[in-house]
Amino acid sequence: MGNKRGRWIIGTVVVTALVAGLYVGFFTSDVERGRSGWGQSVGATVLPGPKELLPFNLTDHTGSPFTLDSLRGRWSFLFFGYTYCPDICPASLTTLALMDKKLRSDGLSIPYQVVFVSIDPARDDVARLAEYVSYFNPSFIGVTGSDAELSGMTRQLGVLYAKAPQAEGDEYLMDHSAAIILIDPEGRFHAVFSAPHKPLEMAEDFVKIAG
Repeated sequence: MGNKRGRWIIGTVVVTALVAGLYVGFFTSDVERGRSGWGQSVGATVLPGPKELLPFNLTDHTGSPFTLDSLRGRWSFLFFGYTYCPDICPASLTTLALMDKKLRSDGLSIPYQVVFVSIDPARDDVARLAEYVSYFNPSFIGVTGSDAELSGMTRQLGVLYAKAPQAEGDEYLMDHSAAIILIDPEGRFHAVFSAPHKPLEMAEDFVKIAG
């Protein structure tokens, strides 16, 4: 019990440090880039033609169904990870929170949502997801499901993940991609933001893609 509490405290400290560091970097680069408007290049990989997705059934952090219809009517940023992730996940969600802050401060009228999909259903239940995503942004949506249900979504998007080798008991890491997937308002796979992610550049690219 003491070891788990110690790991939780250490994890919280690490996440807090990551958040603080990324916020400093965000405001520094905002000053350096100035306010001359959006850049001209798109760093995201945009599919030649949006890919239609088949129906899937997951559950969000409020216990409500999360289906293909949940992705329609707005743009969606999807990140696949898990709440026990020590580095990539908190860093990526902080980046998405900073991107969201930038878009909102610029008065963007294009509707969008940020969705964190847990690839670790054995440990990430609805209650844990709710607490985790709200730490980064109250508007973020946490989603989970059984392994079979998750496969219904991840296979279509080419998302790969696996439990790390030599994992024992409930103390294990997950190997997964750091890519952020963009779904269009028709519920189609539209683009991919590859790591490393920079919030200002992601915000700029999104406006160019969705505008």
